[in-house]
Amino acid sequence: MKQLIPTSVNKEELITCVQKTFDEGVCCLYVSVEDYTKEFRGLGFKKYEDGYYLDNNQQSYIYMIRCLNGHLYTGWTNHLHKRISAHLNKAGAKYTKAFGPCELVYYETFKTKQEAMKREYEIKQYSKKQKEALIHE
Repeated sequence: MKQLIPTSVNKEELITCVQKTFDEGVCCLYVSVEDYTKEFRGLGFKKYEDGYYLDNNQQSYIYMIRCLNGHLYTGWTNHLHKRISAHLNKAGAKYTKAFGPCELVYYETFKTKQEAMKREYEIKQYSKKQKEALIHE
């Protein structure tokens, strides 16, 4: 879900690292509170309870989360970390509010919202057994 990035680099090297990492398909970069330095300011990192995150907003995602009752919830988003945080804080979908807490067990990345929504629909048609197989591939 998230990838750590080096913190002992100058701002120019940091920007190059962020771009390269997103080009490789990583959806979210993470920096701990302890490692967040002035070089990260102005790059769009957002502070959350456990650190700073930067989502690759040029992509869309489908994801599956497992609720406390064992059920799998499938959704799509263009801000993966923000959406998962919403589910964890019971501010997400009505279903996960009722059956939370939950954990992210699977995600896929897409270039467009339309591709993600199409794949979400496809996965929602799967049986639980098929979803479990997808998770464990």
